[in-house]
Order: sequence, then structure tokens, then C-alpha cells
Amino acid sequence: MNDRRGNEIFEPMVGTDFNSCQEAYDFYNLYSWEHGFGIRRGRSRVNTNKYRTMHDLVCQCAGKNDKENSSSCKIDCKAMVRLLRTKDHGWYVSTFVKEHNHHLSVGYDAKIQWNSHDSIDPIAFDFIKNLRSNNVSVGKVYNILGGAEWNLQAVPYRKQVLLTLCAKLSQDTVKDDLTKTMKLMQDMKMEDMNLKVEIDVDGDGRVRTMLWVTGKK
Repeated sequence: MNDRRGNEIFEPMVGTDFNSCQEAYDFYNLYSWEHGFGIRRGRSRVNTNKYRTMHDLVCQCAGKNDKENSSSCKIDCKAMVRLLRTKDHGWYVSTFVKEHNHHLSVGYDAKIQWNSHDSIDPIAFDFIKNLRSNNVSVGKVYNILGGAEWNLQAVPYRKQVLLTLCAKLSQDTVKDDLTKTMKLMQDMKMEDMNLKVEIDVDGDGRVRTMLWVTGKK
């Protein structure tokens, strides 16, 4: 049973939306790389018009091995992501099962053994995060990656996947900055009891502006 904790960059939370199943697959595959397991495509459901409306992405250890005397990693692991189609023909995560019933791989050599990880290069992955942390635009990141020569196989270079990745990294940065700002305000309040802080939020509760005035002359 997996019990890892910490900040999640690629966790496919319920409600996360994607433009395509492939984009969702790439996103979940990056998550599986970080946690040390592989994924594959599972069941799909189609409607009466033969239009796919549901698609499962499962752990490589999902299902059972029905063949005797055969080597298989299938041990009925339930970890998975279920995707449902949206009205505008995108996809969203309706179910996310996080827990595994097996040990997870640690280290590059172990992780690369999973079939879904033959296209992920952690060096390029870290490079993307470093570029974004230095305020390099998504377009420039894409161009840099396209022109770079990697010794290892690269992270999937679909631009929409890169956009999703960078947007998630940006959200995490904003949340971290806001937490640090609020901590700073608390420290300032302890030193200046007349400190006034006003926060303006939008209809969804997102911070738009923050103003403060000290009581010191």
C-alpha cells in the first residue's frame, strides 16, 4: 500500500479537465513516473452512436493473470483514473483511485522498466520546471525543448501537454507565494498592531489585489 505524502505536481484530482484522452494519458503518465508505477489504457464505454463517452487509465498491475506458468505483473491493483467526456468534447477526471497494492519503484533504473515510461526523460522534466521558475514563457519553453538534443528520450512534446504542465506549475507557485505573503503579514501584525490589510477577491474566491497600510509614522 502506497503512503507517500508531499506536494503533488501532476496529481489527477477529480474535476481536472483535458482536451483529449491522449493529453490525460500523458498527464497521468507523468504522475505515475513520479510515484514509481506504470500505466496502460483500460476499459472504454461507447454510446448507441458508437461514440466513446468513458475511458479508464489503469495501473499496469491492474487485472488478474489468468494464464498459468506465465510471467505477469497483474495483481489486481485498483489504482486508476476514469475519464468522462464533456459536452464540448473534452474529458475530465470523474474518479481517481490513488492507492496501490504493491511496492512502487524508486530510482530511474527501476522506473524506466515500466512500459509506459519509455518516453519520459526526468532530466528534461526538471529542465521544464527550472525554465518556468525563471519566468520563461510557455512558447519559449516549447521552442527550447524542440531545439534541444537530449541524450535520453524526451518528455512527450505535445504542446497542449506542456501548457497543462506549465499551468499546474504556475498554480502551485501562486499558492506558495500567497502562503508566504500571509505569513509575512502575520509577522508584521505582531510588530505593528495598527497594520491594516485589505484583500479583494473575485467571485471564485481568487485573490485579485492585496493592500496594506502600516500604523507606523
